[in-house]
Amino acid sequence: MKGEHRKELQTNILADRMGRLVQGMKLGHKPTSLVLWVIAGLALATLIFYWYYSTTVRSGRSELWVKVADDINRNDASALDSLDKIADDNPGTMPALVARLQRARLMEEGALEQLYSPTRPSAIKEMIAARQTYQDLKTECALYPVLKQEALLGLARAEESLIGVPNPDDLKAELGDIDRALGYYDQYLQTADQDNPLVKATREHVADLTENRKDVVAWYARQNELADTEAKFRTSSKPGK
Repeated sequence: MKGEHRKELQTNILADRMGRLVQGMKLGHKPTSLVLWVIAGLALATLIFYWYYSTTVRSGRSELWVKVADDINRNDASALDSLDKIADDNPGTMPALVARLQRARLMEEGALEQLYSPTRPSAIKEMIAARQTYQDLKTECALYPVLKQEALLGLARAEESLIGVPNPDDLKAELGDIDRALGYYDQYLQTADQDNPLVKATREHVADLTENRKDVVAWYARQNELADTEAKFRTSSKPGK
């Protein structure tokens, strides 16, 4: 990788989905930016809401759907508590499933922004929690294809982002695995609407990961080594240390 590309990669890592950007820089492709992923994700979330809202207006749940829509439109950390309450107060309902999906998305995006920052430990925990929520929803949304697809794509992204992160319970293992990530991406691609632009972008991303898997794994490992070294340095540099 050329020097200027390496510098650009470092400065933009939190602005772009990490794996896609790495391969885009390596292969000279135009990287899929965070904007694309977020807009696609939000568009899907909005589609989910209006789809199910339109079918449940007469069922007495319209007010609940309005609350879900409000939290989706806010799309920030302030919505987390509200989404939690909707899910807790309405278990097993469609609004609760959508609320949990949106909450997992917010957790995942927040964790990505902090994964290589001084708050790295908490970001890793958030990413693990988001991954588990997606894993649960993958099963719980089995009868709702659009929701299951959203869960699978989120699960794949979370799994990929944890590649190279040491497992605190097994120092010889890592929290993320590229084969698992590719498996989740593949499940998403097999079930999603092939005309969806996000599907095309995901296919290209998967092709990049597959073709350059060794470089991808090595890059993630290196970034995590640098992050851990920085964290240790900050700790040792604190007064009294």
